Amino acid sequence: MNSKQYMREWARRYRASDRYLSNRLSIKHLLLKKPTDGFSMSGLLWAAGFLEGEGSFHFSNQSQLLVRATQVQREPLDRLVILFGGKVSEVIRKDGKRGKNGVWSDFYDWNVYGQRAAGVCMTLYSLMSPKRKGQIKEALVKWRARPGRVGRPRGKS
Repeated sequence: MNSKQYMREWARRYRASDRYLSNRLSIKHLLLKKPTDGFSMSGLLWAAGFLEGEGSFHFSNQSQLLVRATQVQREPLDRLVILFGGKVSEVIRKDGKRGKNGVWSDFYDWNVYGQRAAGVCMTLYSLMSPKRKGQIKEALVKWRARPGRVGRPRGKS
């Protein structure tokens, strides 16, 4: 799939119009390659910086490793989807909480679970701050030790 076909597929998937897509083409060079094409170092550095400030790395109550980021703007989360996969969901606030300007704060949520999240954690680990490295390490240790884990146990056979 060439880059034009990829952008059309991206537009179809996210219900983007041709006008929306043409506006995005100006940032096409900033967008990172598809997960199947590998990563660029500048893309990984951007993702590490973004997730350092806006992301969370943890082991959920449902025995899942989770990497998550939330934003009011969808574009940075779309870049994470292009880099690592995952899903972006729109969250519409109906709980009555209002922002500074008196309107509900709707936002977008990017999530990656399980093995894909482990890949994100291990890929970005060396680029993160000591605090985030601790969170990632703790989440990975819990994820690897979870009950019902599929795979061969570590140690002598």
